[in-house]
Amino acid sequence: MKNLHVHVDWNGSPLYDEDHDGGSYSDTFTYDMKWDVPSYAPNGDYVVTITGQEDDGSTDLCVKGLFTFE
Repeated sequence: MKNLHVHVDWNGSPLYDEDHDGGSYSDTFTYDMKWDVPSYAPNGDYVVTITGQEDDGSTDLCVKGLFTFE
């Protein structure tokens, strides 16, 4: 996989994008990814979508996480 793309929406609006090297795998995919959420992050609903992108532009992985800060 060429790239892991992280996209974050906050209350339905785009907030943040980041790319990571996708690495390589054969049958089982394992990837550790961590990032700090700043203390000034506003309250609201967040949707984080991580997609795996190949060299040809195709997407072969999609993970979505939803959380709320109150």
